[in-house]
Amino acid sequence: MVHAWSGAVLSLLLAVLGLSGTLLVFRADYLRASIPEARQVAPLDAESLGRISETAEAMFGADAVRSIRFADPDLGITQVRLLSGDYAYLDRNGELVTQWSGHNRLDEWIFDLHHHLLAGDTGELVIGIAALAGIGLVLSGLFAIWPARRAIGARVLPKS
Repeated sequence: MVHAWSGAVLSLLLAVLGLSGTLLVFRADYLRASIPEARQVAPLDAESLGRISETAEAMFGADAVRSIRFADPDLGITQVRLLSGDYAYLDRNGELVTQWSGHNRLDEWIFDLHHHLLAGDTGELVIGIAALAGIGLVLSGLFAIWPARRAIGARVLPKS
């Protein structure tokens, strides 16, 4: 009984994580469709990346920048994450494309749902505990079915 209900709850969580992960696979496509600057090819040489980094630090303040995710060959915009919880996209020249706070963009909301369950560090902890519980469910299911393994047999279809 506990095994079945635990499995049902974990299945719901896994469905949420699976669906949001599937949507994240298409994140770059969504950004290219919604932000024209994302379709441009960004220079990836050290000089250009350094210039974008310096521009971001000058624009937002060096102490305010938490991380910078530079453009890549598939996506021509750089994402700047600020300590305040705000985000910004910069184009290939370091010009500000858009700036937002929290989950005001669909792609960021889906990312946070997938990685944090919209609950920050607590969500990460819940996902980790769910993973351990999933391993426990698999082991308890094997333990429960092991005595009946010969009755089930190793066939795809039943005899009758």
